[in-house]
Amino acid sequence: MKVFTILYFAFFCQISFSQSKSTNAQVEYQLFNDTEIPVTINATLYINNNISIYKLKRSTVKRWEERPTKVEGVDVTNPKDITEPYLKTDFYKKELLFFDDIMGKYFLVKDTYTNFKWNISDETKTIAGILCTKATVLYRGREWAAWFAPDIPLPFGPWKLHGLPGLIVEVHDATNKFTMRAIKIEYTRSDLFDKDFKTLIQTINTEPITMQQFLKDADEAINNGISKRNSENSGGTITRIPIPRSGEELIYEWE
Repeated sequence: MKVFTILYFAFFCQISFSQSKSTNAQVEYQLFNDTEIPVTINATLYINNNISIYKLKRSTVKRWEERPTKVEGVDVTNPKDITEPYLKTDFYKKELLFFDDIMGKYFLVKDTYTNFKWNISDETKTIAGILCTKATVLYRGREWAAWFAPDIPLPFGPWKLHGLPGLIVEVHDATNKFTMRAIKIEYTRSDLFDKDFKTLIQTINTEPITMQQFLKDADEAINNGISKRNSENSGGTITRIPIPRSGEELIYEWE
């Protein structure tokens, strides 16, 4: 984790926050995934009144040299060939939409909008000159600790996290496997909000499927792929070994 500590100070030296009451904002986040192969990813959170759109910039993933050059026919060494999905949170409609892929084919997915039951503490700290308050929540198997800024009254944050009385400036899970930190904020409106969100990425479906259905379809696609390989392979049989989830979400409410 020493490398993350160094990066923490390096990025925050470049931060350019200014406190404002604007309901439009564009927040740049740095994501640190302390996985088997640690990676750093950039993301942008666009905010317009009661709606946020979160864009994960896969083309900024570091350590490409340790990844395969081709995935499902896509040249992952070329940022132009990498689809960078979006996640939309509508605070007014209580709706969460995002894009994800199954075997290289993208789907529009509607996830459960969560009314987070944040536990707001009295603990505070100053981040880049902004006074932040600590809040914690348990979400889909992971406990998250967020530092939000009451002086920036925007109830949004990175990924699916939202609902605090202030912008989430920094958040990490209890194991420090996933860390998300804001490095820049500008009070400006993005033209993304002038577009139909459902058409930002070309998908198989026109109407969103549920998160539960998406996971089921993904599981079936993997099983079908293995069955096809086994039918074509006379030299042996491939057996699927269950792998425990290790991402941001470990368990779902319908399980």
